[in-house]
Amino acid sequence: MPDVVRGRTPDSSPTGGQATAGADTRFRRSFSRLAAALLLVGVGSAAVVRVLGSHGGAVAELAAVAPPRRAVVARISGFSYAPLATDRGARSARPNWRLLAAAARAEDRSVRDPTAENVHAAGLAHLLLGGLKEAVRELRRAHSLSGDPVLAGDLGAALIQLALRDDRPADAAEALDLLIAGEGARPTADTLFNEALALETIGMSSQAAAAWQRYSQADSTSGWANEAQERLSRLQERLLLVREQSCEETEKEVLERLLPQWAEAALARRDIDERMCLRTLTLLTHEHVARHHDPFLAELAATAEGATGNGRSHLARGHLEYAEARRRYAGDELTACIETGERAARDLAEGGSAASSLALLAVASCQFSRQDFAAAKRALDSLVRERPTALDASPILRGQVDWLRALLAQERSQPDAALALFDEAIGAFASAGDTQREGAVLGLLADLDEYLGRRDQAWADLGKGLRLGQLTALRRFEMLASVVDLAARQGEPYVALRAAEAAQGRARAAGQPALAVDADILLGRARERLHDRTGSAAAYRQALIAASSIGDPAARRRAAAHAAGALANLLVETDPQAAERLLTTADASSVGDLYLGIALARAELRRRAGDLAGAAAVLRGADNRSRSEEATLSSRRERDELLNHRAALRQELVRVLVAGGRVAEALGAVDAWRAGTPRSGVADRAASGGGSATDEGPAAAYCFLALPERLLIWRIDKNGTRLAERPISRDDLARDSATVREQVTDKGARQLGRLLFEALPPLPRERLILAPDDILFDVPFAALLLPGNVAPLVAEHEVTVVPWLGSWTRRLAQRPRRPCVLLLEGAASGGDLYPQLPVLGRQGEELAAVARSYRCSSSARSPAELEAGRASLPGVVHFAGHSVVGGDGAGFLLLRSGERVMPVAAAALARWPVAGAVVVLSSCASAGGRASPTAGRDGLARAALDAGALAVVADAWPVDDDAALEFSSLLHTHLGSGETVASAVRAAQRTMMARHRQSAAWVGWRVIAGG
Repeated sequence: MPDVVRGRTPDSSPTGGQATAGADTRFRRSFSRLAAALLLVGVGSAAVVRVLGSHGGAVAELAAVAPPRRAVVARISGFSYAPLATDRGARSARPNWRLLAAAARAEDRSVRDPTAENVHAAGLAHLLLGGLKEAVRELRRAHSLSGDPVLAGDLGAALIQLALRDDRPADAAEALDLLIAGEGARPTADTLFNEALALETIGMSSQAAAAWQRYSQADSTSGWANEAQERLSRLQERLLLVREQSCEETEKEVLERLLPQWAEAALARRDIDERMCLRTLTLLTHEHVARHHDPFLAELAATAEGATGNGRSHLARGHLEYAEARRRYAGDELTACIETGERAARDLAEGGSAASSLALLAVASCQFSRQDFAAAKRALDSLVRERPTALDASPILRGQVDWLRALLAQERSQPDAALALFDEAIGAFASAGDTQREGAVLGLLADLDEYLGRRDQAWADLGKGLRLGQLTALRRFEMLASVVDLAARQGEPYVALRAAEAAQGRARAAGQPALAVDADILLGRARERLHDRTGSAAAYRQALIAASSIGDPAARRRAAAHAAGALANLLVETDPQAAERLLTTADASSVGDLYLGIALARAELRRRAGDLAGAAAVLRGADNRSRSEEATLSSRRERDELLNHRAALRQELVRVLVAGGRVAEALGAVDAWRAGTPRSGVADRAASGGGSATDEGPAAAYCFLALPERLLIWRIDKNGTRLAERPISRDDLARDSATVREQVTDKGARQLGRLLFEALPPLPRERLILAPDDILFDVPFAALLLPGNVAPLVAEHEVTVVPWLGSWTRRLAQRPRRPCVLLLEGAASGGDLYPQLPVLGRQGEELAAVARSYRCSSSARSPAELEAGRASLPGVVHFAGHSVVGGDGAGFLLLRSGERVMPVAAAALARWPVAGAVVVLSSCASAGGRASPTAGRDGLARAALDAGALAVVADAWPVDDDAALEFSSLLHTHLGSGETVASAVRAAQRTMMARHRQSAAWVGWRVIAGG
């Protein structure tokens, strides 16, 4: 989805106002012409500038003509100190012709002789003139040409400036990783200054303050030192603010102590105790109102003070029951929490107290934790419907309701609604100054953004949260842990290490042993990513020590097992005996990622001992055991994380089975993993010899699995199963695949085709079923060139792509089971939240004409009519229009509803009644989406398959409207004549291949069949 859907405005950066992003655009338009003109003026003119011949002279030339006040916040190598300009967004009334001339010459040298030195100078020229994106591009290029730490430092400076201008902490994180990686044993003053600035920009204030102190120790006299001291003083002022009582602490005092005490006194008729409680309540809640501008708690105190008669009794019982419900919730006694909360809501409503809203919220929270999402939604809907006054009056209560509604939206696969509700909750908490809850929701929002592929926004959320004051140690630890995960996934291990060190410091300061265990393990994993085995082992051992201090026996055993498993996995190669001793002490009852990690270590020990069968048994047992835990996890993100952990275990199982010569069994394990089933039918089929179930020609299936160190390729045909191994790393395969996806060339298509099919080549005119893994899923297989062929794969073969193989032979005869066709026309306008769409009327008319080749057409006009059963179910459902495929891999179809745009989410598409139908998605990148934790892509095509579609025809690339219309017309001509889906797609592609020189017109189309 486009970012505009979020409707968010960036926070102010830690350095004040910045130049607008338009500077880059203006710079690109004018720089080339200006460079040419200034070269004519500057050459030979001593009055303009000195011309120096060397690269060092080129940088020195730029430094010599730099303005007296610098616009770049970070330090640049070779540039002396200059005060920071007070308004970097303002343009000078008089151009700096000397700087422009020097920049023009630097640009000219980089074009004529693109060495690292010349490109470096050109990048600095862009940086000085405000072309930040061009500066980053050129400095990145220079850094790729040379590993000089100076180049890494200047690239970091440009990224920091871009992060400050555009409020993009992700760029500062990349800069920090570059700076730490290149600092060596004796970091330069430039590196220390920029590292501190990057930490401050990310929001890691404590670490930034320590970094500024390190800089001050290295430089205490220059102008840079004065600037560093000013920044350090501002940070320390923020860090040393006196912590006030948080909203949550006040609420706990009022709701769990004072109001229950009043209730007990009221029921026992102890008037003196009752008045004392009311007096304390009044003082505390009035102070809360003054600080947070939320009158809700004060209204509860006023209601208690004014209660009389039976209402007073109901009110007292309700407050006691509500306090009990809160305690039950904290103790994870969810059923008792729900029962007590419901009684509390009734009694509080009888007593005329708005606290009944809190009781309903407690009930909904317990139902959510029990994974009864439908009941939680009903409770929240009742709260919103029946108590709007309480929600309108209390931003904190409104924020809590929106928070829980956002979590429910996530569970219902509605990421757009979850994003909006999280934003609403953050706004409500911010307006009340409830920084604890604001920070908690920002952390959840960052997790969701990262899950949806919006890493820049995730960094922004985390940066905003980290800059909040008065966060508890637990909340700040959770946020830093999110930084570790995000940096690790983004390939920035040094940033992950810094954040892990900060998280460990927070955990130790909190004095909570369980938190310390998590922090030590977090730090150990961060060090492992940097291949620091000694430091990693020390962190894991520290976790074992911290685990022994946990009071609760069950929690202590689990924490110790977690630490022991991590340390054993580290030691299994270097000290297998020590690893075995650790595993012996680990709690074997642990499940999930903990049990999987321990099982991996145990299997590795058996494999090294030559016991392949024993290793396979351990891995299979762990895999089966983890299946039962999957059903107990409360969120989709947790389930996906478990699947990702399980992927490592299953890859190891495949290695063990292949090493033992059990090729068909290894294939069955891969296919069962992808299908999400305990067993795959393809294993038996492969063991006995595959073959086509139709009389329409020979067929074969291929399964691809990219391991970190090699590519495995299975071929299944009537002669049985064969396996080929190609020595290519997963990273190199991803790079080669991305190259072909970005632009299909003969060289790239031939290279990838040789890699995938040379060892086990297809037979002539063989029909192919391909089951690629997530790296290869978007490859344009139709365009690949086989060894010895000059025509692409589609010229001789029908190709069907599947997430998993299953009963693969049945897919070869896929035809529409019913002759009717339903045409769904997309919206012609994107409205306010979506991009404008081109006119689609002609496409709809022409497709309607082509559809007459079918024996009938559907009477349905929309999916709603199908769902309501008011129309016959079609054999083909064709959507023509635009789709929005977001980072979450779900996305939307943009349908037309009168004059409005009606976005239909993938989750809704998965409920369409299209069982047995062929679904054609004629829209941009409709075959794409987020890599599934099991197989394929979680996107629009997958949603249609989940709805029961026989097959989906979709494009993996952005599609031109005219090309889409041409392909669709050809496709329906062949489908209407009774051809199979794969045959019709191949015929359409071959026709377009003969008509068009550009492969983009046809190469992205594919048939995707389900299980």
